[in-house]
Amino acid sequence: MSNNKKNAEKMQIVVFRLDNRHYGAGIEQIREITRIGDISPFPNAPHYVLGVTNRRGQVTTIIDLRRKIGMPDKEIDQHSRMLVVETKTTSTGIVVDAVEDATMLANTDIEETPELAKTTDGTTNYIKGIGKKGQQLIILLDLKALISDASDNIELEANPDVLAPTQQ
Repeated sequence: MSNNKKNAEKMQIVVFRLDNRHYGAGIEQIREITRIGDISPFPNAPHYVLGVTNRRGQVTTIIDLRRKIGMPDKEIDQHSRMLVVETKTTSTGIVVDAVEDATMLANTDIEETPELAKTTDGTTNYIKGIGKKGQQLIILLDLKALISDASDNIELEANPDVLAPTQQ
């Protein structure tokens, strides 16, 4: 009976797109989904950090998920969105090409990351598995692991007054 219970368990995910590939993350990891506002570049930040923004008085570091996972750059457009992920100490916006859906995915439709996709240096610790929804494959990411990768840990201190929107 416990096996049937496991088969019935589902995970609620947000499905987003990078190029024509589908990715997903547990909805509990995402504080909000928003359009991308003004970004202030931050000197000497890693290549995937676009900068910082003032989001309702809170300094938020913005990273480009395409750059982070080694995809070519793409201009931010009207479909681009920012997934806001908060930890105990930071707020990070993750830029994606588009957000497509919020859906339920049965645990039986989630497979482990294939061995060939894993690296020996642990750089894919943020890939949780591969979800299947009909014929669509969805690469499931752990966004908190992605932003808290020890080798990429960035602490940006900024004066919120500097990032405040200018009044006209």
